[in-house]
Amino acid sequence: MLGFRRVHPMVTICTAVVLAVAGCTSSPPAPRRTNTIVTDCMGHMTSIDRPPRRVVTLTSSVLEMLFWLGAEDLVVGTGTPPSPGDFPRRYESEAFRIPRLSDAYKAGAYTPVPAKTLLGAEPDLVVGGFPSNFMSSGALGQQELAAQGIASYLAFSTACPDENVGPQNDLTLVHRDLLNLGKLLGMERRANRLVADMKAKENAAAAKVKGAKRPSVFAFEYNEGTRRPVVAGNRQTINAVIRMAGGMNAFADVNTAYQDMDWARVRKRDPDVILVIVYAMSTSEETREEFQKAERFLRTSPATRTMRAVRKRSFVRLVYEQGSVGGVRNANAVTALAEGLHPERY
Repeated sequence: MLGFRRVHPMVTICTAVVLAVAGCTSSPPAPRRTNTIVTDCMGHMTSIDRPPRRVVTLTSSVLEMLFWLGAEDLVVGTGTPPSPGDFPRRYESEAFRIPRLSDAYKAGAYTPVPAKTLLGAEPDLVVGGFPSNFMSSGALGQQELAAQGIASYLAFSTACPDENVGPQNDLTLVHRDLLNLGKLLGMERRANRLVADMKAKENAAAAKVKGAKRPSVFAFEYNEGTRRPVVAGNRQTINAVIRMAGGMNAFADVNTAYQDMDWARVRKRDPDVILVIVYAMSTSEETREEFQKAERFLRTSPATRTMRAVRKRSFVRLVYEQGSVGGVRNANAVTALAEGLHPERY
């Protein structure tokens, strides 16, 4: 069970008498004024004059970004709480201490944080990872939050609406989110270091696969359902991961983040490789079992078993949290997928 934790240190309170005589000298200094202006995925402009002290994240992907930035002590609640295996081991125990404000995510059934619950957390910044975080029925929209004096930010990197960005062919949008959040939180130096480390890994992978023939890759998100596949188009993070790893998204011509599809159309594309994507489980063994279930489906289902990649067992594995949502670990996903697609270069 997740517990609530104190997020602010005790502050000595000066009595009226002391104030009158000597002033209060034991209170902490006021936060540095920043006059920071950041524009997010929806074109929403957030202006703050001091770093926020109470942050609510609406999905686990942006919560993880805040952990990488070292801002976990500022988080007073999160919607769509992380499940076991979602987070890097180094952050997992602390992530589960964050108060949960809505139910766990179920495929195709996002539950927004109720307005009363969100306002009750008294945030001065709300961070979302998907448009549905602010637009679903029952959710507080960004304009409504602004009317309450609450800043908000919707990430570019995971599934920003296509009218605002073009195809994701690299991790520029992930870098932008980290730098923007670093500015809002007053943690620019940490954000700059994270982006520099990501770029070093990305450049190393690019050098390895330079000049190699690009295989077509179908990103199969097993946990999103098997009756009808949900394919990742060119507006999704995984499109960038595939391209940077020396592959070509089989649905790179789909100008959305995701689109419902039928298996006949997937078979017609006949990809060279199937990138099998599953949610990370509590243990590595459980995650392996989930991959095995996904691959068993591909091998045995009449809808998929005749595809060339299935017949040749041309599978590469990647956990959802590493490659399908924007974050620091995307650079590791590029490296892992590049090795899977081009083992001869490694």
